[in-house]
Amino acid sequence: MKIKQRYLAFALLWSVFPMAVIAEIDTRSESEIRILCEQLFADYAIYIDHLNADGFANTFTPDGVFWHGDEAVHGREKLQRYIEEHGNQAHMIMFTTIDIDIQSESQASGVGYAVILNGNRQVQQDDAPIQMQGITAASQYMANFQLTDEGWKISSMAIEGKFRGPGYL
Repeated sequence: MKIKQRYLAFALLWSVFPMAVIAEIDTRSESEIRILCEQLFADYAIYIDHLNADGFANTFTPDGVFWHGDEAVHGREKLQRYIEEHGNQAHMIMFTTIDIDIQSESQASGVGYAVILNGNRQVQQDDAPIQMQGITAASQYMANFQLTDEGWKISSMAIEGKFRGPGYL
């Protein structure tokens, strides 16, 4: 009888253990993870807006995946090439809302909503503001984050358009 009780107690403890690990993340660590993941959304936007292909690719894990519509781009080299090949217009992403959900000390997910502006050409040095016809789009960004040896990175990100404005090109 004692063996069965010990086995049952061990099985119960083992089934609760993952929740105990998550409960061990203190408030300070949760805040740090949220800030770092939110910063990845900001870095993503800045790098893509400035056509910084290397910076953009390095916000992702080495095997990270970027989904834009039905197109999936896998790995940093292809992510870098994606920006180099698609960067032909002035572009600005303005995140309005970001929510981060922490799964563990090394995994998180998040959703961000952004207004996206596009011009009809690339910005030149000392250029005047580019004329626009209005907001291009409002999109939802769904991301998974992973703690790596390099720090927190995006392991996958998918964009889903929610609204398209008159400035859509």
